[in-house]
Amino acid sequence: MSRASLFSFLIVILSTADAQERGSSFTYQGQLTEAGQPATGLYDLQACLFNSLLDGTVVACQNREDVPVDAGLFSISIDFGAAPFNGQARYLELRVRPGDGLESYTPLEPRQLLRDAPEALRADTAGTAEIAGVAVSAPWSGLTEVPPGFRDGVDNDSGGTITTITAGTGLSGGSITSSGTIGIADGGVGAEQIAPGAVGSSQIDVHEVQTRIVGTCPLGSYLRGINKNGSVVCSELINQTQIESPAGPFFGVSGEYSSLAVGADGFPIISSLSSNSVAITKCHNAECSEFRTEFPADGTGGGSHSSLALGLDGFPVVSYHSGRTEALMLLKCNDLACSGGDDRITTLDDTNDPVGLYTNVAIGADGFPVISYIDSVRNGLKVVKCNDFECADADEQITLVTYGVYFPSLAIGVDGFPIIAYHNNSIGALSVIKCNDPACTGGDESISVVDNPVNDVGISSDIAIGKDGLPIISYLDQTAGTLKVAKCNDAACTGSDEIISIVDSDLGSNSSITIGADGLPVISYAGSHKSALKVARCNDSECAGNDEDVRTVDDGNGDNVGRFSSIAIGMDALPIISYYDSTNSRLKFAKCGTQSCR
Repeated sequence: MSRASLFSFLIVILSTADAQERGSSFTYQGQLTEAGQPATGLYDLQACLFNSLLDGTVVACQNREDVPVDAGLFSISIDFGAAPFNGQARYLELRVRPGDGLESYTPLEPRQLLRDAPEALRADTAGTAEIAGVAVSAPWSGLTEVPPGFRDGVDNDSGGTITTITAGTGLSGGSITSSGTIGIADGGVGAEQIAPGAVGSSQIDVHEVQTRIVGTCPLGSYLRGINKNGSVVCSELINQTQIESPAGPFFGVSGEYSSLAVGADGFPIISSLSSNSVAITKCHNAECSEFRTEFPADGTGGGSHSSLALGLDGFPVVSYHSGRTEALMLLKCNDLACSGGDDRITTLDDTNDPVGLYTNVAIGADGFPVISYIDSVRNGLKVVKCNDFECADADEQITLVTYGVYFPSLAIGVDGFPIIAYHNNSIGALSVIKCNDPACTGGDESISVVDNPVNDVGISSDIAIGKDGLPIISYLDQTAGTLKVAKCNDAACTGSDEIISIVDSDLGSNSSITIGADGLPVISYAGSHKSALKVARCNDSECAGNDEDVRTVDDGNGDNVGRFSSIAIGMDALPIISYYDSTNSRLKFAKCGTQSCR
Protein backbone atom coordinates (compact mmCIF):
# COMPACT_ATOMS: atom_id res chain seq x y z
CA MET A 1 0.00 0.00 0.00
CA SER A 2 1.40 3.38 -0.99
CA ARG A 3 1.55 6.16 1.59
CA ALA A 4 -1.86 7.75 1.99
CA SER A 5 -2.34 11.45 2.25
CA LEU A 6 -5.06 13.41 4.12
CA PHE A 7 -6.00 16.61 2.41
CA SER A 8 -9.24 17.69 4.10
CA PHE A 9 -10.69 17.38 7.66
CA LEU A 10 -13.28 18.91 9.98
CA ILE A 11 -13.48 18.64 13.73
CA VAL A 12 -16.55 19.63 15.79
CA ILE A 13 -17.91 18.89 19.28
CA LEU A 14 -21.15 16.99 18.93
CA SER A 15 -24.13 18.63 20.65
CA THR A 16 -27.88 18.23 20.12
CA ALA A 17 -30.04 21.17 19.13
CA ASP A 18 -32.12 21.00 22.37
CA ALA A 19 -29.07 21.40 24.59
CA GLN A 20 -28.92 17.88 25.98
CA GLU A 21 -26.09 17.24 28.44
CA ARG A 22 -22.80 17.58 26.55
CA GLY A 23 -20.20 14.77 26.38
CA SER A 24 -16.47 14.50 25.57
CA SER A 25 -16.92 12.86 22.13
CA PHE A 26 -16.19 14.72 18.90
CA THR A 27 -16.34 13.81 15.15
CA TYR A 28 -13.35 13.64 12.79
CA GLN A 29 -14.27 13.92 9.10
CA GLY A 30 -11.71 13.72 6.27
CA GLN A 31 -10.83 12.57 2.75
CA LEU A 32 -8.37 9.74 2.25
CA THR A 33 -6.43 9.22 -1.02
CA GLU A 34 -4.32 6.26 -1.91
CA ALA A 35 -1.76 6.55 -4.70
CA GLY A 36 -3.18 9.93 -5.51
CA GLN A 37 -6.67 8.56 -6.05
CA PRO A 38 -9.68 8.80 -3.67
CA ALA A 39 -9.69 5.65 -1.58
CA THR A 40 -12.66 3.29 -1.36
CA GLY A 41 -13.10 0.32 0.96
CA LEU A 42 -12.53 -0.60 4.62
CA TYR A 43 -9.60 0.90 6.50
CA ASP A 44 -8.32 0.74 10.08
CA LEU A 45 -7.78 4.18 11.58
CA GLN A 46 -5.81 5.13 14.70
CA ALA A 47 -6.23 8.63 16.27
CA CYS A 48 -3.50 9.74 18.72
CA LEU A 49 -3.31 12.87 20.84
CA PHE A 50 0.09 14.59 21.25
CA ASN A 51 1.27 17.47 23.41
CA SER A 52 3.28 19.09 20.60
CA LEU A 53 3.24 19.49 16.81
CA LEU A 54 6.50 17.59 16.28
CA ASP A 55 7.77 14.73 18.35
CA GLY A 56 6.44 15.18 21.88
CA THR A 57 4.55 12.67 24.02
CA VAL A 58 1.49 10.63 23.19
CA VAL A 59 -1.30 11.67 25.57
CA ALA A 60 -3.92 9.18 24.38
CA CYS A 61 -4.78 6.92 21.35
CA GLN A 62 -7.96 5.30 20.06
CA ASN A 63 -8.41 2.68 17.26
CA ARG A 64 -11.30 2.49 14.83
CA GLU A 65 -11.28 -0.69 12.69
CA ASP A 66 -12.97 -1.34 9.35
CA VAL A 67 -13.97 2.25 8.85
CA PRO A 68 -15.85 2.56 5.52
CA VAL A 69 -14.29 5.02 3.07
CA ASP A 70 -16.32 6.04 0.02
CA ALA A 71 -14.69 8.08 -2.75
CA GLY A 72 -12.10 9.07 -0.19
CA LEU A 73 -14.63 10.39 2.39
CA PHE A 74 -14.88 9.01 5.94
CA SER A 75 -16.15 10.05 9.34
CA ILE A 76 -15.24 8.66 12.77
CA SER A 77 -16.21 9.52 16.35
CA ILE A 78 -13.34 10.03 18.79
CA ASP A 79 -13.64 10.25 22.60
CA PHE A 80 -10.51 10.82 24.69
CA GLY A 81 -12.57 11.86 27.72
CA ALA A 82 -12.11 15.18 29.52
CA ALA A 83 -8.87 14.30 31.36
CA PRO A 84 -6.37 14.99 28.53
CA PHE A 85 -7.72 18.51 28.08
CA ASN A 86 -6.13 20.46 30.96
CA GLY A 87 -5.73 23.79 29.25
CA GLN A 88 -2.52 22.89 27.33
CA ALA A 89 -2.32 22.64 23.49
CA ARG A 90 -3.26 19.25 22.02
CA TYR A 91 -2.43 17.91 18.48
CA LEU A 92 -4.23 15.10 16.68
CA GLU A 93 -2.29 12.60 14.53
CA LEU A 94 -4.25 10.19 12.28
CA ARG A 95 -2.73 6.81 11.30
CA VAL A 96 -4.10 4.38 8.66
CA ARG A 97 -3.78 0.82 7.34
CA PRO A 98 -5.93 -1.42 5.11
CA GLY A 99 -8.86 -2.93 6.90
CA ASP A 100 -7.73 -6.54 6.22
CA GLY A 101 -4.09 -5.89 6.99
CA LEU A 102 -2.02 -6.52 10.10
CA GLU A 103 0.91 -4.28 9.30
CA SER A 104 1.79 -1.17 11.25
CA TYR A 105 -0.22 2.04 10.97
CA THR A 106 1.07 4.74 8.64
CA PRO A 107 1.03 8.24 10.28
CA LEU A 108 -0.56 11.00 8.21
CA GLU A 109 1.15 14.36 8.28
CA PRO A 110 0.92 17.00 9.52
CA ARG A 111 -0.62 16.70 13.00
CA GLN A 112 -3.70 18.89 13.46
CA LEU A 113 -4.11 21.41 16.33
CA LEU A 114 -7.39 20.83 18.17
CA ARG A 115 -9.21 24.12 18.46
CA ASP A 116 -11.66 25.51 21.06
CA ALA A 117 -14.50 23.05 20.82
CA PRO A 118 -12.90 20.00 22.50
CA GLU A 119 -11.06 22.26 24.98
CA ALA A 120 -14.43 23.66 26.12
CA LEU A 121 -14.84 20.40 28.10
CA ARG A 122 -12.76 22.14 30.77
CA ALA A 123 -15.71 24.47 31.45
CA ASP A 124 -16.71 21.96 34.20
CA THR A 125 -13.80 23.25 36.23
CA ALA A 126 -13.29 26.80 35.03
CA GLY A 127 -15.64 29.78 34.81
CA THR A 128 -18.45 29.86 32.27
CA ALA A 129 -18.19 28.46 28.72
CA GLU A 130 -20.61 28.14 25.85
CA ILE A 131 -20.70 24.68 24.31
CA ALA A 132 -22.77 24.31 21.16
CA GLY A 133 -24.78 27.37 22.23
CA VAL A 134 -25.37 26.11 25.82
CA ALA A 135 -23.99 28.23 28.74
CA VAL A 136 -22.30 26.14 31.44
CA SER A 137 -21.32 27.77 34.79
CA ALA A 138 -18.41 26.54 36.89
CA PRO A 139 -16.13 27.86 39.66
CA TRP A 140 -12.81 29.53 38.92
CA SER A 141 -10.75 26.60 40.26
CA GLY A 142 -8.64 24.85 37.67
CA LEU A 143 -7.66 28.02 35.79
CA THR A 144 -4.23 29.55 35.89
CA GLU A 145 -3.35 33.23 35.92
CA VAL A 146 -6.80 34.18 37.19
CA PRO A 147 -6.89 37.87 38.30
CA PRO A 148 -6.91 38.24 42.10
CA GLY A 149 -10.35 39.81 42.17
CA PHE A 150 -11.87 36.69 40.57
CA ARG A 151 -10.12 33.91 42.55
CA ASP A 152 -12.81 33.80 45.24
CA GLY A 153 -15.46 33.09 42.60
CA VAL A 154 -17.05 36.53 43.07
CA ASP A 155 -17.05 39.07 40.26
CA ASN A 156 -16.50 42.18 42.36
CA ASP A 157 -16.13 44.48 39.41
CA SER A 158 -17.48 43.30 36.14
CA GLY A 159 -16.52 46.52 34.53
CA GLY A 160 -20.12 47.24 33.61
CA THR A 161 -21.80 50.60 33.95
CA ILE A 162 -25.14 51.36 35.67
CA THR A 163 -26.94 53.84 33.51
CA THR A 164 -30.02 54.60 35.65
CA ILE A 165 -31.14 54.17 39.29
CA THR A 166 -34.85 54.51 40.02
CA ALA A 167 -36.19 55.05 43.55
CA GLY A 168 -38.46 52.23 44.68
CA THR A 169 -41.45 52.26 47.02
CA GLY A 170 -40.84 54.40 50.09
CA LEU A 171 -37.67 56.01 48.64
CA SER A 172 -37.00 59.41 47.16
CA GLY A 173 -34.22 60.77 44.90
CA GLY A 174 -34.55 58.77 41.67
CA SER A 175 -34.17 58.51 38.78
CA ILE A 176 -30.37 58.98 38.83
CA THR A 177 -28.30 58.73 35.66
CA SER A 178 -24.97 60.06 36.88
CA SER A 179 -24.80 60.77 40.62
CA GLY A 180 -27.28 61.57 43.37
CA THR A 181 -28.73 60.42 46.68
CA ILE A 182 -31.46 57.91 47.40
CA GLY A 183 -33.31 58.60 50.70
CA ILE A 184 -36.43 57.54 52.59
CA ALA A 185 -39.44 59.49 51.45
CA ASP A 186 -41.76 61.21 53.94
CA GLY A 187 -44.11 58.51 55.21
CA GLY A 188 -42.10 55.97 53.24
CA VAL A 189 -41.74 53.47 56.12
CA GLY A 190 -44.90 51.54 56.85
CA ALA A 191 -46.02 48.05 57.77
CA GLU A 192 -44.85 46.67 54.42
CA GLN A 193 -41.29 47.91 55.01
CA ILE A 194 -40.96 46.57 58.58
CA ALA A 195 -40.75 42.83 59.09
CA PRO A 196 -42.75 41.37 62.01
CA GLY A 197 -40.62 41.48 65.18
CA ALA A 198 -37.95 43.66 63.56
CA VAL A 199 -38.43 46.48 66.06
CA GLY A 200 -38.21 45.58 69.76
CA SER A 201 -37.01 47.03 73.04
CA SER A 202 -33.37 46.90 71.89
CA GLN A 203 -34.14 49.04 68.80
CA ILE A 204 -35.99 51.87 70.53
CA ASP A 205 -34.73 54.84 72.51
CA VAL A 206 -36.34 54.36 75.94
CA HIS A 207 -35.86 58.06 76.61
CA GLU A 208 -38.25 58.79 73.73
CA VAL A 209 -40.43 55.66 73.43
CA GLN A 210 -42.01 53.78 76.36
CA THR A 211 -41.38 50.04 76.45
CA ARG A 212 -44.49 47.87 76.61
CA ILE A 213 -45.90 47.86 80.16
CA VAL A 214 -45.40 44.56 81.96
CA GLY A 215 -47.03 43.64 85.28
CA THR A 216 -49.87 44.88 87.43
CA CYS A 217 -50.17 46.21 90.96
CA PRO A 218 -51.72 43.90 93.58
CA LEU A 219 -54.89 44.64 95.45
CA GLY A 220 -54.40 47.24 98.13
CA SER A 221 -51.84 49.19 96.09
CA TYR A 222 -51.81 51.68 93.24
CA LEU A 223 -49.73 52.28 90.11
CA ARG A 224 -47.21 54.99 91.01
CA GLY A 225 -45.00 54.88 87.92
CA ILE A 226 -43.58 52.90 85.02
CA ASN A 227 -39.90 52.08 84.62
CA LYS A 228 -38.09 52.49 81.29
CA ASN A 229 -38.14 48.71 80.80
CA GLY A 230 -41.94 48.61 81.17
CA SER A 231 -42.07 47.24 84.73
CA VAL A 232 -44.51 48.93 87.07
CA VAL A 233 -43.87 50.75 90.34
CA CYS A 234 -46.53 50.09 92.98
CA SER A 235 -47.23 51.68 96.36
CA GLU A 236 -49.69 50.92 99.10
CA LEU A 237 -52.95 52.76 99.12
CA ILE A 238 -52.80 55.20 101.97
CA ASN A 239 -56.16 55.19 103.71
CA GLN A 240 -56.85 55.92 107.32
CA THR A 241 -57.28 52.86 109.52
CA GLN A 242 -60.80 52.89 110.93
CA ILE A 243 -61.63 51.75 114.47
CA GLU A 244 -65.18 50.74 115.36
CA SER A 245 -66.95 49.26 118.39
CA PRO A 246 -69.67 47.18 116.74
CA ALA A 247 -70.92 45.69 120.02
CA GLY A 248 -70.48 46.32 123.73
CA PRO A 249 -72.03 45.64 127.11
CA PHE A 250 -75.17 47.53 126.13
CA PHE A 251 -75.68 44.82 123.49
CA GLY A 252 -75.01 42.09 126.04
CA VAL A 253 -71.70 41.33 124.28
CA SER A 254 -68.42 41.19 126.17
CA GLY A 255 -66.37 40.66 123.00
CA GLU A 256 -63.86 38.21 124.47
CA TYR A 257 -62.35 35.42 122.36
CA SER A 258 -63.51 36.90 119.07
CA SER A 259 -63.05 35.06 115.79
CA LEU A 260 -63.35 36.65 112.36
CA ALA A 261 -64.10 35.66 108.76
CA VAL A 262 -65.13 37.48 105.56
CA GLY A 263 -68.57 36.56 104.26
CA ALA A 264 -69.53 35.95 100.64
CA ASP A 265 -70.84 39.53 100.54
CA GLY A 266 -67.31 40.80 101.33
CA PHE A 267 -68.25 42.01 104.82
CA PRO A 268 -66.93 40.64 108.13
CA ILE A 269 -68.65 38.12 110.40
CA ILE A 270 -67.48 37.96 114.02
CA SER A 271 -68.16 35.47 116.76
CA SER A 272 -67.50 36.46 120.38
CA LEU A 273 -68.84 35.82 123.87
CA SER A 274 -71.94 37.35 125.37
CA SER A 275 -73.08 37.25 128.95
CA ASN A 276 -75.05 34.08 128.31
CA SER A 277 -73.46 32.42 125.30
CA VAL A 278 -71.89 33.10 121.93
CA ALA A 279 -72.85 36.17 119.88
CA ILE A 280 -72.66 36.65 116.09
CA THR A 281 -72.00 40.16 114.78
CA LYS A 282 -72.64 40.59 111.05
CA CYS A 283 -71.10 43.74 109.59
CA HIS A 284 -73.07 45.51 106.87
CA ASN A 285 -70.06 47.31 105.41
CA ALA A 286 -66.33 46.72 105.19
CA GLU A 287 -65.61 49.01 108.18
CA CYS A 288 -68.27 47.37 110.38
CA SER A 289 -69.68 50.79 111.23
CA GLU A 290 -73.06 49.27 110.43
CA PHE A 291 -73.83 45.87 111.93
CA ARG A 292 -76.32 43.55 113.57
CA THR A 293 -75.68 41.25 116.51
CA GLU A 294 -77.56 37.99 117.03
CA PHE A 295 -77.59 35.54 119.95
CA PRO A 296 -78.48 32.24 118.26
CA ALA A 297 -77.13 30.16 121.15
CA ASP A 298 -78.74 32.20 123.96
CA GLY A 299 -79.52 30.21 127.07
CA THR A 300 -76.68 27.67 126.88
CA GLY A 301 -74.71 29.68 129.43
CA GLY A 302 -71.71 31.95 129.24
CA GLY A 303 -68.27 30.48 128.95
CA SER A 304 -64.99 31.09 127.22
CA HIS A 305 -63.42 30.73 123.81
CA SER A 306 -65.11 30.73 120.41
CA SER A 307 -63.89 30.00 116.89
CA LEU A 308 -65.63 30.76 113.58
CA ALA A 309 -65.23 29.29 110.11
CA LEU A 310 -67.41 29.44 107.01
CA GLY A 311 -68.94 26.20 105.76
CA LEU A 312 -69.17 25.17 102.13
CA ASP A 313 -72.53 26.96 102.00
CA GLY A 314 -70.84 30.20 103.10
CA PHE A 315 -72.66 30.28 106.44
CA PRO A 316 -70.93 30.44 109.83
CA VAL A 317 -69.86 27.38 111.79
CA VAL A 318 -68.90 28.27 115.38
CA SER A 319 -67.36 26.07 118.05
CA TYR A 320 -67.44 27.37 121.61
CA HIS A 321 -67.28 26.39 125.27
CA SER A 322 -70.53 26.47 127.27
CA GLY A 323 -70.06 27.96 130.73
CA ARG A 324 -73.22 26.32 132.04
CA THR A 325 -72.58 22.74 130.93
CA GLU A 326 -68.76 22.93 130.60
CA ALA A 327 -69.27 21.23 127.23
CA LEU A 328 -67.97 21.72 123.69
CA MET A 329 -70.74 23.15 121.54
CA LEU A 330 -71.18 23.72 117.81
CA LEU A 331 -73.41 26.33 116.19
CA LYS A 332 -74.30 25.88 112.51
CA CYS A 333 -76.05 28.92 111.05
CA ASN A 334 -78.48 28.76 108.15
CA ASP A 335 -77.78 32.28 106.87
CA LEU A 336 -74.86 34.71 106.86
CA ALA A 337 -75.94 36.55 110.02
CA CYS A 338 -77.40 33.59 111.98
CA SER A 339 -80.61 35.58 112.11
CA GLY A 340 -83.14 33.08 110.80
CA GLY A 341 -84.02 31.49 114.13
CA ASP A 342 -83.44 28.04 112.63
CA ASP A 343 -79.76 27.62 113.43
CA ARG A 344 -78.65 24.26 114.80
CA ILE A 345 -76.83 23.90 118.12
CA THR A 346 -75.15 20.59 118.94
CA THR A 347 -73.33 19.37 122.01
CA LEU A 348 -70.19 17.68 120.67
CA ASP A 349 -68.41 16.61 123.87
CA ASP A 350 -69.95 16.58 127.35
CA THR A 351 -67.89 14.30 129.59
CA ASN A 352 -68.87 15.99 132.89
CA ASP A 353 -65.42 17.57 132.72
CA PRO A 354 -64.63 21.12 131.55
CA VAL A 355 -64.07 20.53 127.84
CA GLY A 356 -64.02 22.86 124.87
CA LEU A 357 -61.52 25.41 126.15
CA TYR A 358 -59.23 27.05 123.55
CA THR A 359 -61.39 25.61 120.80
CA ASN A 360 -60.58 26.04 117.10
CA VAL A 361 -62.77 25.04 114.16
CA ALA A 362 -61.75 24.48 110.54
CA ILE A 363 -63.45 22.95 107.50
CA GLY A 364 -61.90 19.66 106.36
CA ALA A 365 -61.27 18.58 102.79
CA ASP A 366 -64.66 16.80 102.79
CA GLY A 367 -66.45 20.01 103.81
CA PHE A 368 -67.19 18.76 107.33
CA PRO A 369 -66.01 20.62 110.46
CA VAL A 370 -62.91 19.61 112.44
CA ILE A 371 -62.54 20.98 115.98
CA SER A 372 -59.56 20.96 118.33
CA TYR A 373 -59.93 21.83 122.03
CA ILE A 374 -58.68 21.18 125.55
CA ASP A 375 -60.01 18.66 128.07
CA SER A 376 -58.90 20.62 131.12
CA VAL A 377 -59.19 17.73 133.63
CA ARG A 378 -57.03 15.43 131.56
CA ASN A 379 -54.88 18.37 130.38
CA GLY A 380 -55.23 16.73 127.01
CA LEU A 381 -55.72 17.79 123.40
CA LYS A 382 -58.86 16.44 121.78
CA VAL A 383 -60.07 16.49 118.17
CA VAL A 384 -63.64 16.08 116.94
CA LYS A 385 -64.21 15.15 113.29
CA CYS A 386 -67.81 15.67 112.17
CA ASN A 387 -69.42 13.31 109.68
CA ASP A 388 -71.86 15.85 108.26
CA PHE A 389 -72.00 19.60 107.64
CA GLU A 390 -73.79 20.32 110.97
CA CYS A 391 -72.20 17.67 113.22
CA ALA A 392 -75.79 16.63 113.91
CA ASP A 393 -75.85 12.85 113.67
CA ALA A 394 -74.21 12.05 117.02
CA ASP A 395 -71.62 9.91 115.22
CA GLU A 396 -68.69 12.29 115.44
CA GLN A 397 -65.22 10.84 116.00
CA ILE A 398 -63.65 12.15 119.22
CA THR A 399 -59.94 11.49 119.73
CA LEU A 400 -57.71 12.25 122.69
CA VAL A 401 -54.53 12.97 120.77
CA THR A 402 -51.95 13.81 123.43
CA TYR A 403 -51.40 15.34 126.89
CA GLY A 404 -49.67 18.39 128.30
CA VAL A 405 -51.23 20.76 125.75
CA TYR A 406 -52.05 24.42 126.22
CA PHE A 407 -53.02 27.18 123.74
CA PRO A 408 -53.63 24.91 120.71
CA SER A 409 -54.35 26.35 117.23
CA LEU A 410 -55.61 24.43 114.22
CA ALA A 411 -55.18 24.49 110.44
CA ILE A 412 -55.84 22.02 107.62
CA GLY A 413 -52.71 21.00 105.68
CA VAL A 414 -52.54 20.71 101.92
CA ASP A 415 -53.06 16.95 102.34
CA GLY A 416 -56.45 17.61 103.99
CA PHE A 417 -55.27 16.46 107.44
CA PRO A 418 -55.22 18.63 110.59
CA ILE A 419 -52.05 20.23 111.89
CA ILE A 420 -52.05 21.70 115.42
CA ALA A 421 -49.53 24.03 117.05
CA TYR A 422 -49.51 24.25 120.86
CA HIS A 423 -47.57 25.10 124.02
CA ASN A 424 -45.99 21.96 125.45
CA ASN A 425 -46.48 22.39 129.19
CA SER A 426 -44.01 19.73 130.23
CA ILE A 427 -41.00 21.38 128.59
CA GLY A 428 -42.21 24.92 127.95
CA ALA A 429 -41.74 24.59 124.17
CA LEU A 430 -43.60 25.21 120.92
CA SER A 431 -44.69 21.86 119.51
CA VAL A 432 -46.66 20.67 116.46
CA ILE A 433 -48.90 17.66 115.92
CA LYS A 434 -49.42 16.56 112.30
CA CYS A 435 -52.30 14.12 111.93
CA ASN A 436 -52.07 11.30 109.42
CA ASP A 437 -55.82 11.07 108.78
CA PRO A 438 -58.70 13.58 108.72
CA ALA A 439 -59.78 12.74 112.31
CA CYS A 440 -56.37 12.21 113.99
CA THR A 441 -57.54 8.71 114.99
CA GLY A 442 -54.65 6.57 113.84
CA GLY A 443 -52.52 6.86 116.93
CA ASP A 444 -49.58 7.56 114.61
CA GLU A 445 -49.61 11.34 114.61
CA SER A 446 -46.29 13.09 114.13
CA ILE A 447 -45.31 15.19 117.16
CA SER A 448 -42.39 17.61 116.82
CA VAL A 449 -40.74 20.17 119.05
CA VAL A 450 -40.31 23.26 116.86
CA ASP A 451 -38.80 25.80 119.27
CA ASN A 452 -37.33 24.75 122.62
CA PRO A 453 -34.87 27.32 123.96
CA VAL A 454 -34.21 27.94 127.66
CA ASN A 455 -37.14 30.38 127.57
CA ASP A 456 -40.78 29.39 127.97
CA VAL A 457 -42.13 29.65 124.40
CA GLY A 458 -45.23 28.69 122.40
CA ILE A 459 -47.89 30.46 124.45
CA SER A 460 -50.96 31.87 122.61
CA SER A 461 -49.88 30.42 119.28
CA ASP A 462 -51.70 30.62 115.96
CA ILE A 463 -50.98 28.62 112.81
CA ALA A 464 -51.59 29.25 109.10
CA ILE A 465 -50.56 27.55 105.85
CA GLY A 466 -48.30 29.64 103.63
CA LYS A 467 -48.62 29.90 99.86
CA ASP A 468 -45.86 27.29 99.62
CA GLY A 469 -48.12 24.83 101.46
CA LEU A 470 -45.95 24.82 104.58
CA PRO A 471 -47.04 25.85 108.10
CA ILE A 472 -46.10 29.16 109.69
CA ILE A 473 -46.74 29.81 113.41
CA SER A 474 -46.87 33.00 115.49
CA TYR A 475 -46.40 32.68 119.26
CA LEU A 476 -45.19 34.35 122.44
CA ASP A 477 -41.79 33.94 124.06
CA GLN A 478 -43.11 34.35 127.61
CA THR A 479 -39.66 34.69 129.19
CA ALA A 480 -38.31 37.32 126.79
CA GLY A 481 -41.65 39.03 126.18
CA THR A 482 -41.28 38.89 122.39
CA LEU A 483 -43.41 37.92 119.42
CA LYS A 484 -41.81 35.06 117.45
CA VAL A 485 -42.55 33.29 114.19
CA ALA A 486 -41.58 29.76 113.18
CA LYS A 487 -41.62 28.87 109.45
CA CYS A 488 -41.58 25.11 108.88
CA ASN A 489 -39.55 23.58 106.07
CA ASP A 490 -41.79 20.53 105.67
CA ALA A 491 -45.52 19.84 106.01
CA ALA A 492 -45.17 18.33 109.51
CA CYS A 493 -42.45 20.65 110.92
CA THR A 494 -40.26 17.60 111.58
CA GLY A 495 -37.08 18.68 109.83
CA SER A 496 -35.41 20.37 112.83
CA ASP A 497 -34.48 23.16 110.41
CA GLU A 498 -37.41 25.50 110.97
CA ILE A 499 -36.71 29.22 110.59
CA ILE A 500 -37.23 30.91 113.96
CA SER A 501 -37.47 34.71 113.98
CA ILE A 502 -38.16 37.43 116.52
CA VAL A 503 -40.69 39.77 114.93
CA ASP A 504 -41.30 42.26 117.75
CA SER A 505 -39.61 42.64 121.13
CA ASP A 506 -42.76 44.27 122.55
CA LEU A 507 -44.57 41.30 124.15
CA GLY A 508 -46.72 39.72 121.38
CA SER A 509 -49.45 37.87 123.28
CA ASN A 510 -52.78 36.65 121.88
CA SER A 511 -51.42 36.59 118.34
CA SER A 512 -53.40 35.75 115.20
CA ILE A 513 -51.70 35.10 111.84
CA THR A 514 -52.97 35.11 108.25
CA ILE A 515 -51.44 35.21 104.77
CA GLY A 516 -51.82 38.39 102.73
CA ALA A 517 -52.79 38.56 99.07
CA ASP A 518 -49.09 38.94 98.25
CA GLY A 519 -48.18 35.74 100.12
CA LEU A 520 -46.61 37.56 103.06
CA PRO A 521 -47.71 36.83 106.64
CA VAL A 522 -49.62 39.47 108.65
CA ILE A 523 -49.93 39.11 112.43
CA SER A 524 -52.16 40.90 114.94
CA TYR A 525 -51.28 40.77 118.65
CA ALA A 526 -51.33 42.61 121.96
CA GLY A 527 -48.44 44.90 122.77
CA SER A 528 -46.73 45.41 126.10
CA HIS A 529 -48.98 44.93 129.14
CA LYS A 530 -51.80 44.12 126.72
CA SER A 531 -52.50 47.83 126.34
CA ALA A 532 -52.36 48.16 122.53
CA LEU A 533 -53.37 46.36 119.37
CA LYS A 534 -50.39 45.92 117.06
CA VAL A 535 -49.91 44.52 113.56
CA ALA A 536 -46.71 43.17 112.02
CA ARG A 537 -46.53 42.70 108.25
CA CYS A 538 -43.58 40.53 107.26
CA ASN A 539 -41.36 41.50 104.36
CA ASP A 540 -40.61 37.90 103.39
CA SER A 541 -42.54 34.64 103.57
CA GLU A 542 -40.61 33.49 106.68
CA CYS A 543 -40.65 36.82 108.60
CA ALA A 544 -36.90 36.31 108.80
CA GLY A 545 -35.51 39.59 107.51
CA ASN A 546 -35.53 41.49 110.82
CA ASP A 547 -37.23 44.29 108.88
CA GLU A 548 -40.91 43.57 109.42
CA ASP A 549 -43.29 46.51 109.29
CA VAL A 550 -44.62 46.82 112.84
CA ARG A 551 -47.50 49.23 113.58
CA THR A 552 -49.59 50.16 116.59
CA VAL A 553 -53.15 50.14 115.30
CA ASP A 554 -55.05 51.05 118.48
CA ASP A 555 -53.23 52.34 121.56
CA GLY A 556 -56.49 52.51 123.49
CA ASN A 557 -55.80 55.98 124.90
CA GLY A 558 -54.88 54.35 128.18
CA ASP A 559 -57.49 51.61 128.01
CA ASN A 560 -56.44 47.98 127.93
CA VAL A 561 -57.09 46.90 124.31
CA GLY A 562 -55.68 44.41 121.83
CA ARG A 563 -56.43 41.08 123.54
CA PHE A 564 -57.95 38.03 121.82
CA SER A 565 -57.45 39.44 118.33
CA SER A 566 -58.45 37.66 115.15
CA ILE A 567 -57.15 38.80 111.74
CA ALA A 568 -58.31 38.14 108.17
CA ILE A 569 -57.77 39.70 104.74
CA GLY A 570 -60.69 41.65 103.27
CA MET A 571 -61.89 41.62 99.69
CA ASP A 572 -59.72 44.69 99.03
CA ALA A 573 -56.59 42.80 100.20
CA LEU A 574 -56.37 44.92 103.37
CA PRO A 575 -56.35 43.40 106.86
CA ILE A 576 -59.37 43.47 109.14
CA ILE A 577 -59.11 42.68 112.87
CA SER A 578 -61.54 41.95 115.69
CA TYR A 579 -60.21 42.33 119.25
CA TYR A 580 -61.18 42.93 122.86
CA ASP A 581 -61.21 46.14 124.88
CA SER A 582 -60.97 44.65 128.39
CA THR A 583 -61.19 48.03 130.13
CA ASN A 584 -64.64 48.66 128.68
CA SER A 585 -65.61 44.99 128.13
CA ARG A 586 -66.45 45.49 124.50
CA LEU A 587 -65.73 44.08 121.07
CA LYS A 588 -63.69 46.32 118.77
CA PHE A 589 -62.96 46.19 115.06
CA ALA A 590 -60.17 47.71 112.95
CA LYS A 591 -60.25 48.16 109.17
CA CYS A 592 -56.68 48.77 108.02
CA GLY A 593 -56.01 51.52 105.49
CA THR A 594 -52.97 49.75 103.98
CA GLN A 595 -51.57 46.21 103.84
CA SER A 596 -49.41 47.05 106.86
CA CYS A 597 -52.15 48.97 108.72
CA ARG A 598 -50.41 52.36 108.48
